[in-house]
Amino acid sequence: MEKYWSTREGESILISSMTDQHLINSYLMMIRRAPEIKAEDILACYGAAASGDMASYYGDQDAENIRRTDDITYLRNNLHPFNDIEDALILRGIDIEQLIKGNHS
Repeated sequence: MEKYWSTREGESILISSMTDQHLINSYLMMIRRAPEIKAEDILACYGAAASGDMASYYGDQDAENIRRTDDITYLRNNLHPFNDIEDALILRGIDIEQLIKGNHS
């Protein structure tokens, strides 16, 4: 199954057709945006029809789980394009651990 990446212009492109540098830039952009992505998801825990004691309790629990999860693990578990880009980088022999380390220095 082909995987696609959506550019900031809204164009869908095949991940397999992206250059190494485009893959790296996209990967690092998602890592940089992880705190923002997590914050949006935390807000969603309290939105929608979250009224009542139980809804509030579970919203608090979900939000706390998001806060406690490190950024990379959160992206891997919740942002499918992150996994698709990461898989493409690994297939091309690009050291993702080095990318992660370099981004968090």
